[in-house]
Amino acid sequence: MTREPWEFRFELPGLPPSTNALYAPVSARGGRGARIIKSQRGRAWLTGAQLALQAAWRRAFGRRQPLSGLPVELRLWFGVERISSDTSNRIKALEDALTGIAWCDDCQVVELVARKAVVSSARVMGVVRIAGGVDVNTQRRIQRAKKARA
Repeated sequence: MTREPWEFRFELPGLPPSTNALYAPVSARGGRGARIIKSQRGRAWLTGAQLALQAAWRRAFGRRQPLSGLPVELRLWFGVERISSDTSNRIKALEDALTGIAWCDDCQVVELVARKAVVSSARVMGVVRIAGGVDVNTQRRIQRAKKARA
């Protein structure tokens, strides 16, 4: 299999917690909602995932900074122990874990593909690439969103 000029592959044991189990909404000023991590278990998963992802990033790229302002593609494969496991609610936790490691902000994700398969032990594998074929307007929207959050 050929590797793209810029490609980050990772594998994490177990599955990320569901967004519903990880975050609790908090009312904030100005009408914008905020989120806090609900449980110690969720915080432990997020911290452990970030440490594992940082180590994988350093093995792949050394001390290279995360992609800044570039559109990225995220491909995920969930290995689940039963098919009823909800993958769509687990994607946000992975995007948050990758923020600051592979990209600066998860608004840079312009393409997302997620699949799941039944396996004997739960795990998630993923690939982050610079998105190809992203039009100029999308790139500009990413830049504006990044500036607005700064």
